[in-house]
Amino acid sequence: MLEFFFGKTKPASSSLDGQVIDLNKCEGSSKQRPLVHLPPLSEELVQALQRHLNIYSLNDELVKKMPKTDLHVHAEAGFLMDMQLARKLAERNKVEFPEYLIDPESDLWMYRGLEDFCQFLKDFRAISKLIQTPQDVEDITYAFYKYCYKNNVIFALPGISWIQCKDKMGFPEFIQAYNNALLNGMREFGEVSILRLRYYMERQVTEEENEEIWQNLRALPNRLITTIGLAGDELNHPFGKFIPFYEKVREHRAIAGNQPYFLTAHMEKYSDSQTILEATRLLDWIAHGRNAVDSEDCLNAMIAKGMRFEICPKSDIAVYEEIPDLDQHIQLKKLLAAQVVTLSSDDPAFFGGVTGVYQDVLNAKLVDYSQLLQCTVNGLMPAQPASLEEFKANQPKFFQEQQRIAMTGLLKIQFFQYYWLMLPSLVNLPAETAQKLFQIDLKTSEKQIVEYLSEVIDPVITDALSGMLQCKCKIRTNTQAILEETKQMHSEFYERCNQDDTMNLAFSLTSTLNCLSGML
Repeated sequence: MLEFFFGKTKPASSSLDGQVIDLNKCEGSSKQRPLVHLPPLSEELVQALQRHLNIYSLNDELVKKMPKTDLHVHAEAGFLMDMQLARKLAERNKVEFPEYLIDPESDLWMYRGLEDFCQFLKDFRAISKLIQTPQDVEDITYAFYKYCYKNNVIFALPGISWIQCKDKMGFPEFIQAYNNALLNGMREFGEVSILRLRYYMERQVTEEENEEIWQNLRALPNRLITTIGLAGDELNHPFGKFIPFYEKVREHRAIAGNQPYFLTAHMEKYSDSQTILEATRLLDWIAHGRNAVDSEDCLNAMIAKGMRFEICPKSDIAVYEEIPDLDQHIQLKKLLAAQVVTLSSDDPAFFGGVTGVYQDVLNAKLVDYSQLLQCTVNGLMPAQPASLEEFKANQPKFFQEQQRIAMTGLLKIQFFQYYWLMLPSLVNLPAETAQKLFQIDLKTSEKQIVEYLSEVIDPVITDALSGMLQCKCKIRTNTQAILEETKQMHSEFYERCNQDDTMNLAFSLTSTLNCLSGML
């Protein structure tokens, strides 16, 4: 059917092509982050569309459809947002469900770390006790993948930490569970959502424990882990303490054949602008990092370097008394104005998913739609250009894999731009037809778009639908390539874990003893 629609030749250029991002300028480049533009919708048009489409809030519906990224999302207890699944885990594992930690209004976990962050870490670990087996890890990760699919989250980077589970399962079992969920999710939801992993080193654990984890990562490299980060108690364990580790990993990734990693670190309340500036020689982008705006010189340097910041507005409000609401989040406003932000959920099981983050930032009038979609572009391409040039030279395979994911994401951005350009013309169609077309999002099939093309004659709408159809065809092709890569990565790790007894030493005697002590 698609061949019949397109014919044997490339489709003719659309009148709308100049209003969407030019992907030819981005492909294969480590320097180009496209700037996106969405023509503003007048208030009169918004009201007319709401009446014609019979919807309450056009803004809410459009944000749900908008492609989103969620780079800064803690796994394990952090993304166990499905309370029905959480209760199922408690029942399955015969452990007490922490009912006292449920917020009755939001049906999420309560954040109780306002006065003492360590209380949050204790609660996080209490919830993590629900996760007892690799199957539990796989189930909660698959559930998060499904959330991403339903909410048009086109790329997410769950941050995992074996520390939460090491008394219950070995390192390879833990990682394999995530790999299984990512492969299954990619098979089912990959045309909309792609997930990769970040491994979080923990500030508050011993140096020996972090070294053990690094040795496990080296002995059992897993290409589905693309990033190493640093989380935990920043006040008592500042970034400077971990500089030798980051220098070691940078040396490791510069050697061809080694597993490469992007590098990030949490830079929160206790990391000042000078600390953030100095850290950019080691980090590829910044987790949080809002204090960078406290120094104009620092912010200008960040812009010049092309640094990006994972900002989590909902958790900022929950965690810091000095940020009571978005209107008073001055640092966020400055970062958004500089167009260096990727919006994230942080711990969606506590603060809600990333769709709510996008909606809140838009409703607070901190951004327009173009600026909001630019946050998604930043999330697809967060690493500073100098880092990408390094990977392109030293780790070309890794660079190509990440570029393919980014380019596929940009196709989804382009798809949404075509969709957006169709919206003003919907008011001229019969209500039933307009409502059908309004329902289009990334989950809409190519076949369905072809059927819509046969039903309308408006030239703007047909051009928009044709553009969306071309995007979908390219997305499908790219997704298949990424799925094959994911299968290969999954298989490589599985085979590495089962090669021979000497490789099993990577699990480490310490891990084995911890597992045994957890059973006694």
